[in-house]
Amino acid sequence: MIFQFEKIGDDYGIRLPQQLLDRLPEGTYAFEIQIENDSLVLIPVVTH
Repeated sequence: MIFQFEKIGDDYGIRLPQQLLDRLPEGTYAFEIQIENDSLVLIPVVTH
């Protein structure tokens, strides 16, 4: 799956498809970002 940067408001971001968001744990509101093996890794942060 390849994501494209797009202009969102005054900034640029990556919009995640709804089918991907539906698979995240309930209560996910943010992502921790790490770089591993030259890849950007988004780790869901679950808050309750």
